[in-house]
Amino acid sequence: LDGLLALGNQVGVEIRENAQSNVVGSILSGEANTIAGNRSHGVHILGSETAFNRIVHNFIGTTEDELLYTGGNGGSGVVVEAGAHDNDIGQDSAGYLGNVIVFSQGAGVEVRSARKNIVASNRIGQLPSGQVAGNQRHGVHLRSGAAENEIFGNWIANNGDSGVRVEEGSLNNAIGRDGFSGGDFNVIVGNSSHGVHISGQGSNGNG
Repeated sequence: LDGLLALGNQVGVEIRENAQSNVVGSILSGEANTIAGNRSHGVHILGSETAFNRIVHNFIGTTEDELLYTGGNGGSGVVVEAGAHDNDIGQDSAGYLGNVIVFSQGAGVEVRSARKNIVASNRIGQLPSGQVAGNQRHGVHLRSGAAENEIFGNWIANNGDSGVRVEEGSLNNAIGRDGFSGGDFNVIVGNSSHGVHISGQGSNGNG
């Protein structure tokens, strides 16, 4: 093996069974994880007491130097589901850096049947150099009753469907934050469908 061929796992990183307060990633340059080439999701967080975990400064679907195309991940870049709560995907109050989430065959980030999670300061669908690297479906997808999640400070571009999709009874999710800091707002551009698409019975109180 020469390190140039992606030999992925079924899931890159899975956090489950009530796992709490774990950090996947690093705030230091050159120490980020590459999570790519997996047959299913890059990162999978699930379980009703799986909480307070941080996914920060990872390259999900590519490498840090952007030189090696690994084919992304076969599912979504990050999935949070099955009651998982209070997890941070990207920057949080401790000042951790966001993730680069690209080339997924599903969504960039998918939150379903989960609550009070934060998706912040990630680059979803575009490499730091500006190169187009869209995920095949939505940039961020909130579904199946996802509630009270916050989506802010992300760059969401070039994805194969909507930038942000909210549906299937998902409610009271915040897309952006009220405030005066540029870090409170999402930049949502160049996606193949809507910028933000909210639909379906019971999908109330989002915005």
